[in-house]
Amino acid sequence: MFSPWRSEEMIKAILFDFDGVIVPIDAEIKRQMKQTIINQLSVSAVMTREQARKRVERALKESEYDEEYFKLQDAAIKTGSHDKSTINSLFHALSRRRLPRIQKKIVGMLCNLRKRALTLGIVTLSSNERIEQILKDTGIREYFCFVESAAGEFQKDLRSEWKTAAYKNFLDKYSLQGYEVLCVGDSFSIDLQPAIDLGMQTALIVDNCHAEIQQQQKSLANYTLPRNMLPSILMALSKNN
Repeated sequence: MFSPWRSEEMIKAILFDFDGVIVPIDAEIKRQMKQTIINQLSVSAVMTREQARKRVERALKESEYDEEYFKLQDAAIKTGSHDKSTINSLFHALSRRRLPRIQKKIVGMLCNLRKRALTLGIVTLSSNERIEQILKDTGIREYFCFVESAAGEFQKDLRSEWKTAAYKNFLDKYSLQGYEVLCVGDSFSIDLQPAIDLGMQTALIVDNCHAEIQQQQKSLANYTLPRNMLPSILMALSKNN
């Protein structure tokens, strides 16, 4: 099911992506986004809803992204239903209306990791306003020493560059070496490749449904684990430090 933890350098800090890692992307938000894309496409391209649905489904299938939100964003842009700004605004509006539910085991994991003196951080492409509101509303802001977020308005090839800069800021702020940090994300190219380039250890979060897409990436990350095993495995890892 997952790559076993290997004994490497002591981990002093953990950097998390946010959506899809700390907070699952709400299935209802994804459904509403997809439905809105279909509805808008049927109007703007003057086609039936069934034709619009098939075109969106094809765009989702052909998307090179492995993370669900970016698949939807990519499909919206490529079908012409929305531009990047409006599809991001839609996601943020839907997110504000539906407070994400953070699993109790995730909260317990964060609490225990902090008790074990690990420095915890979040680096996300989502907007600062949205992230800070969710952290406050869910009561987990206190566990994170470092939160760096963006507006999400990046070309694909610039997202990894922004993450690289944010990771460097984290290393510098806490006087850490790359090998002392574990970076946890669900997108290899956006979350983990910049971390690998800086010498960090990496953990790729996968869903079973994405196993085929992510198979070639699993061997590149230090660790690969199913989403539902994140709390138990990170706790086991911290015990060995």
